[in-house]
Amino acid sequence: MKRTCRQFDGPSTTYPGTMIRVGVLLFVLGAGCTLVAISPLLTQADLPSIMWFLAMLMGVGFLLILFGLLGNARRRGEAVRRASSGDA
Repeated sequence: MKRTCRQFDGPSTTYPGTMIRVGVLLFVLGAGCTLVAISPLLTQADLPSIMWFLAMLMGVGFLLILFGLLGNARRRGEAVRRASSGDA
């Protein structure tokens, strides 16, 4: 008898999925702030120092995306193990 595991729900409703969405938002915001923060290198404009700190959101967003992906992989692995052991 061939066992099939049930369909894995996507990351839309899970806590790791929320982490991924927030991480992508922070990454994009940080990338935009990074572009603004390096603009004084090309022009002689003066930039408030808060822009340098906002540019760090890119790294924070990247970490949230990684942790969200690891959480999704863990949940999926647990679902596959449960399905293969017959506890579904």
